[in-house]
Amino acid sequence: MVLYAVIDEHHDEVDQHLDIEEAPTFEDVGEVKPPVVMNAYDAFLCKMPNTVLTFALGMTGVASLWRSVARRLPNTYAIWWNISNFFAVLAILIIVLVNFAYVMKIIKFFPAVKAEFDNPGTFNTFAAAFLNLVLLASIFAPWSPLFSQTFWYFGALGCFSFALYAMGRWLEKPYTLSDVSPPHLLSSVVALFLSALYGSVIVPAEVCWFLYSGAFLAYCILMTMHFLRMMQFGMYNPKIAPGLWILVAASSVASVTYVQLNGAYDGFARGCFMVSLFLCCLLLRLSRLILPLSSAGISWFPTSFPAAAFAQACLKYEAFVGTSLTRTLAFVAVGWATFWNVALLFIAAWSIKKGRFLPKN
Repeated sequence: MVLYAVIDEHHDEVDQHLDIEEAPTFEDVGEVKPPVVMNAYDAFLCKMPNTVLTFALGMTGVASLWRSVARRLPNTYAIWWNISNFFAVLAILIIVLVNFAYVMKIIKFFPAVKAEFDNPGTFNTFAAAFLNLVLLASIFAPWSPLFSQTFWYFGALGCFSFALYAMGRWLEKPYTLSDVSPPHLLSSVVALFLSALYGSVIVPAEVCWFLYSGAFLAYCILMTMHFLRMMQFGMYNPKIAPGLWILVAASSVASVTYVQLNGAYDGFARGCFMVSLFLCCLLLRLSRLILPLSSAGISWFPTSFPAAAFAQACLKYEAFVGTSLTRTLAFVAVGWATFWNVALLFIAAWSIKKGRFLPKN
């Protein structure tokens, strides 16, 4: 009791010495709102990155790949055509599913989407939304020319507009090498190359050469920046390092598109293919850093389309050279692209079950 009396007597001095602030009253705080608890579906949407928009690129590439195989093997055309149709339908389902999911994210969590768009390392991936339309044009080409042309016009216009915006954004705002990331190649290189490739049977050749030239300009710039960035800052974070395989995709698509527009396989097409082959060997050499098992999940999906694009380039090269070595290379590349794209679906299911599909941040 004596202690309490002493404290009460020197109350002001004690407060001043300890710098104790008066606690707020209920009137000051106002109505206390309970914390918002999201269900599992909303929590998944909120954390889902825009990388999901690239999920169908690999399956579409495999469908186009098996169509090329079917044209090379006319005696058993129906078998390969059915395989191609299977992957084409699967790609359509994936495109519909992931785009619906991301539209729901835009509606429910627009600030999170805006944060991705404002981030210099992730906004380029939004080009995949338009690239999916271009790939749908390739899928529907043998089924419905009208749908194919409609998808291509909307997709190519979107890819071209987004590439102009992306490259203009790089010049308008100060960027450093640390801001460079693999999706930069997706928005302004791969998207324009594929628009030129699939537009060669829809629009005049000059339009496709125009798109090809813009893609090649960005290709030369960004390839240099990627290597300078890694030489200065080291390998990318394991969660985005698998995206380096887009380097292989860009070189492969450059070769395939050039052959389609030029009408013949010449030294330039061979050079682009050899660059993609060399990059493939280099990335396999660095596979321990690029594809660590600890990052298995959504971060591995950017490797799906490069596998299909490289296999397509191998088929073009084999048709030009026609040796047993190139035939073996094409056979292995087609088999690996098909296996890897199917395996990624099982890897996705496994990582979802383990709770490792989405990044923690």
